[in-house]
Amino acid sequence: MRLELSSPTAEDTRSVGEALAPLLHPGDAVALTGDLGAGKTTFTQGVARGLGFAGQVVSPTFVPDLVEATCEEQFILEGEV
Repeated sequence: MRLELSSPTAEDTRSVGEALAPLLHPGDAVALTGDLGAGKTTFTQGVARGLGFAGQVVSPTFVPDLVEATCEEQFILEGEV
């Protein structure tokens, strides 16, 4: 199934994710695609909120920078980011 959505604000995007959360079951896979800044992380924040997760949801695009900034060891990261 393919579903394409558009929302005018970041909070609306979170609300769409939150509304989708109860429809998800263990083992479900959701592929989010889009350019940088398209709202993938914002949508995921809403899904997490809808599942009762109160922690921080961050973009995997920025994880390599976070790892580098917070670890003393050097990491070599391969793959697309």
